[in-house]
Amino acid sequence: MTNPAAKILILFSLAIDATHSLGAERPASEHVWHGEWQAEGMPFSLRVIPAGERFTVLPLEPASIEWQASNGVINGNTGTIDIEYQGVTAKVLVQLQDTVSAIVRPMSCQPDYHVICTLVRNQQARFIKRIPD
Repeated sequence: MTNPAAKILILFSLAIDATHSLGAERPASEHVWHGEWQAEGMPFSLRVIPAGERFTVLPLEPASIEWQASNGVINGNTGTIDIEYQGVTAKVLVQLQDTVSAIVRPMSCQPDYHVICTLVRNQQARFIKRIPD
């Protein structure tokens, strides 16, 4: 993939869907979700700000890529959020693996014939929470 914007959308859509949870019976607290999350192996990071069962995502790096996100919904150790980028709308699933890592993948992407949707199909990204020094 040579288009950095497509890479960012893929990472973002993947960064909000992780695989393993901390345990379905034990929902994650806000402090676990809150913070700066870095896509593993990529210069893409975002800030997650939870508030009860909702969360907001703010872009940090790269600042030049413009995308829009709805308020996400937290359900224990998983979250979903809608992302819009260059005519593409994606619903992304984020699942906490533990207190410092999450897997993100797209649940849906429309229009499905768009090259970005084709590129993110069956893909996922791992995000690592940055711990302040």
